[in-house]
Formats: sequence, structure tokens, C-alpha cells
Amino acid sequence: MRPVPDGILSATVLLTVLANEVQPFIRYDLGDCVRFYEDSCPCGSPFRSFQVEGRQATLVRVGQVTLSPLVFDLEHAHAQRVQLVQAGERDFEVRIELADEAVAGLVFEEVIQSVKRVFRDNGLSDVTVRASQAPPELTASGKFHEVLPLRDSNSRS
Repeated sequence: MRPVPDGILSATVLLTVLANEVQPFIRYDLGDCVRFYEDSCPCGSPFRSFQVEGRQATLVRVGQVTLSPLVFDLEHAHAQRVQLVQAGERDFEVRIELADEAVAGLVFEEVIQSVKRVFRDNGLSDVTVRASQAPPELTASGKFHEVLPLRDSNSRS
């Protein structure tokens, strides 16, 4: 909840909007992780540039590597839903809701190989990815997230 130096990934973003006098937003926690730079935006805007890494609650952390859930291509023609769940720092499981008459073993193997490729491409060769018989789960609010990162005592839901 404090400013971070340029180039350092923030833990969250706090937003203050005073335009609505009836209900202003003061230090509203967006939950996004951003990185600000001193340079102006390459688009020509005179304002400082920044990069949005993603929501704190959805980023996958393995050692010193942080991955956005967007790097994982979890769609499969023979699956209604595919979910990657981080069970431990270097332990992941794939949960799949199969489409009609799909062969589970083949679908799991293709998705697992795709996930392992993402980890390898990001310098992570010592990560375990396994099939799980558990169905994909929804968040407490009823939303489906393709990636469920490891929760620790400092994380929010």
C-alpha cells in the first residue's frame, strides 16, 4: 500500500476518483499489478508509460518467475472447460470437463504438454504438471477462472 520505484512490479493499484461528490472512490484497491516507467508512452502520449501485469489474485508465481494466466493456452476442441490449478509452488494439476465422447487421456496429455511448454519457455524445467480427476471449480463468487494460482496467507480471494 505504498509507492514502488520505477520498473518494480507493484503488489496492487490504489485508485482515487473525486469526480463523484456523493460517493467518491478513495484509495480503492483494484488488485492489478503494474510496472511504471520514467519514459513517456511509445504511443506518443506525454504521460509516463506503464505495463499491466495482471490481477494479483490470478498471477502464477514459481520461484522468482511470475506468469500471467494469459500465457497458458488452455482451450481444447474436445473440452468444455480446462483449468490449471497450482497445488504447490512447483506442482500443478489440470482439471478438464470433457466434451461429449472425448477421450480423456488424449485431451489431458495434449493440455499437459502445452502447459509444460509454457513453463519451459519461461525457464522453468522443474515443474510438475499432472492430470486430476477433480472437476474444474468455480470461485466463491461463482466465476470460472482458467488458472487458479497458489493461495498463501498474504493473498486475497
